[in-house]
Amino acid sequence: MNFLPPDNHQKIHAVGHGRRPVPPAASHTGDQPDNNRPLQELMASFAKPPDGDFTTRITKPYSGEIGKLASYFNQFMERLENYSNKLKKEIRVRAHAQKALRQSEEMFSKAFNLSPISILILSYPGEK
Repeated sequence: MNFLPPDNHQKIHAVGHGRRPVPPAASHTGDQPDNNRPLQELMASFAKPPDGDFTTRITKPYSGEIGKLASYFNQFMERLENYSNKLKKEIRVRAHAQKALRQSEEMFSKAFNLSPISILILSYPGEK
């Protein structure tokens, strides 16, 4: 079976329990309000975070359950953005520390290998 949406020229009426026709769904031509628009806008906002854009916020004021959902989304995105920024900062700090450690090891290795006299490295019990 193929479940395609009806085109604008078709009239679809469903029969309810009282055998009275149920009016067709509102068209998206601008004549009638589009009740799904807030959900479509929210869904578009939900699609951005997987690409790494945690700065996305829903700025349009909604009321009712849609407004609560938008508020929860904004709070969640703010937390994700904070976590992401902290992780990026930690990665930069660790990368800098690793680079400094490599340079220190290279300098020690050169000094040790090029020394004209013998060098003895001692470790105390309990030290590695």
